[in-house]
Amino acid sequence: MTRGKILFIDRNEILYESLEFNGDMYTNMECGNGRRVIQEY
Repeated sequence: MTRGKILFIDRNEILYESLEFNGDMYTNMECGNGRRVIQEY
């Protein structure tokens, strides 16, 4: 993904939304940071 927002709903059904990001969210570790962000959630 090169552009977007992350939406997260916790167990209490509270919605969290990130600021819009632009670039480097690919899940391939060599090309982006997407996998690391998902692991942190």
